[in-house]
Amino acid sequence: MNSSIFGKSQNTVTVTISSDMTLDTMAYRALNGDRPPFLVPYVIDNINGEVILSYNIDERMSLEKLSKEFSATELFRVYKSIIESLIQCGDWCFNNTNFCQNTNYIFVDWPSQTVKFIYAPVREYTQDVSVTKKMLLQLLNNCQDVSNLDLMKFYRYFSGDQFSFQSFKNLLDTIEIPLRDPSEQSIHNLGTQQPPPPQPVTLQQQTPPPPPPPPPPMPSMQEFVMPPEPKQQEEKSKGFFKMFGKKNKKNSGEIYLYDDGQKPQSAMNKISRPQKLPDNFNNMQSDAMLTLVAPNVNFPRLEYQIPLVLINNKFSLGRQDKGNKPKESDYEFDVSIKSISRKHATIVRENDVYYLVDFNSSNGTFLNDERLKRNIQYQLNYNDKISFSKQGIEYWFTTDEDSGDETMLMF
Repeated sequence: MNSSIFGKSQNTVTVTISSDMTLDTMAYRALNGDRPPFLVPYVIDNINGEVILSYNIDERMSLEKLSKEFSATELFRVYKSIIESLIQCGDWCFNNTNFCQNTNYIFVDWPSQTVKFIYAPVREYTQDVSVTKKMLLQLLNNCQDVSNLDLMKFYRYFSGDQFSFQSFKNLLDTIEIPLRDPSEQSIHNLGTQQPPPPQPVTLQQQTPPPPPPPPPPMPSMQEFVMPPEPKQQEEKSKGFFKMFGKKNKKNSGEIYLYDDGQKPQSAMNKISRPQKLPDNFNNMQSDAMLTLVAPNVNFPRLEYQIPLVLINNKFSLGRQDKGNKPKESDYEFDVSIKSISRKHATIVRENDVYYLVDFNSSNGTFLNDERLKRNIQYQLNYNDKISFSKQGIEYWFTTDEDSGDETMLMF
């Protein structure tokens, strides 16, 4: 891909095809003669031997921004629009490999909930089908609506290795997607609604009532103050069989982590007893998320999504104790899930990079189906699969910083 063909200025994205590039003449003729409904409005210019397509965009309508507020039904409508456009584009002599699939530069016509693409009719710009798969999965992970069980079909589908436009369309065809009602209220405040018609003013209505006060702002993560942790007595040494090795008396704030009884492989800051989390922990926003790959009938109490609310750049996971012992992990799976250890794993953030560490768990922690060595940090990337044991307790790792899209725009 030659990303230099893209440019942006104000509300316009341009595709510049220079004379040393290979113009797709069939697609170029279609762009000149027709106005495909799946493209952002554009104009074509020929300047000094270069073909320049100027797409008029509205950043408020970018798929990346809107998808984080989609209901499941809205997501399905957008999915249908995307896949039908990529399948039917051949009728306009277009190639589905030449659509820009960066969600920041795919746009939504909200009244119809259909997508509008930017297209580059040049041989030097092509994308593999895996880019489409990542883009569709990213939209699924952005959707916060967990009330529709049909979403589970897509998590199962993406957890497999096979992906094609037609198989994805076949999956969509199994779901009943209601047509959009023009009177349907949207969750989005896009600023496009028409103002209500003026009402006749009577003598009693000459002074308009004052506008209602604005709603109070939602508290942000920065506004949440963790309560101070009560002081605890220093834990006595457990001798030779202490899990994490001997404590360094010269530096009591550090614990050396051992790997299967060998010499120390790495060192991390001492992981203290987790502080008490707020009651609305599962509804709090975070910059990273674990999303269930697929439901498991053996573990019906698995959470669909686990927000990673890091405290001191750490987030530990484990299992509840059936007794009344103090909580040992920031997030605890249900006590019935015996394949997860009391202290199973932790996620660490260092310099905006996330790492996964297994805590000597009995059944292991797996990253993309590879078992982790104990107490060693492994870097996490967008859409990595984390498995807690081999019993089907699997989650996708996603972050707001990572888009999972392999396309680039050079401005």
